[in-house]
Amino acid sequence: YEAVLYYYNEGSEKLEAVGRSQISESGIAGFEFEHASDYMVVIESESGEESNESPDIEESLNIDEETENQSTGNTWIIWLVTGSLLAILGGLGIFFLVRRDQKDQGQK
Repeated sequence: YEAVLYYYNEGSEKLEAVGRSQISESGIAGFEFEHASDYMVVIESESGEESNESPDIEESLNIDEETENQSTGNTWIIWLVTGSLLAILGGLGIFFLVRRDQKDQGQK
């Protein structure tokens, strides 16, 4: 397999192929970057055919949105668990404070 590095040109709103790298048996591909920017790596099969056609930006963005929606879909579970734990800890804190106050009043 071969990895192709595409740069997103904001001026033309197109992806431009800026590098190719053969993927090693361990799954690593290396690229040299001229500057930090928005890039996308596309994995191509070993068909031997080089494609000069850029990937569809809209399709790529939709994939990113689907991934983002999946990850944010699980975020509510984390907030629910965190909120529940905080409520339990708060309740325990109040319980022990009230209990301590009752003991202090009983000793007076």
